Amino acid sequence: MAWIGGASAWMYISVRALLKTIDTGPQDVMSLFESVSDWEEVHGAPVLPMLALISVGLWVAYDAAQLLRGKFKDGQGRPITRWI
Repeated sequence: MAWIGGASAWMYISVRALLKTIDTGPQDVMSLFESVSDWEEVHGAPVLPMLALISVGLWVAYDAAQLLRGKFKDGQGRPITRWI
């Protein structure tokens, strides 16, 4: 859960800083590219936290599919058949 929260906060802060960088008023294309390049050097690529969130989403989707198929297993490898 902490991983999801950290990746979400990282992505929010990075994208917010990028939008602030872009919204500095009218610019020509080259100065806009330079602003984004400067932002990237400081914040890193926002792709990394997005990939972290996507991987968690895939993990959850896989577990949900296993639950629906009745193939979800406990710590000893036994299928879980009763939930309540």
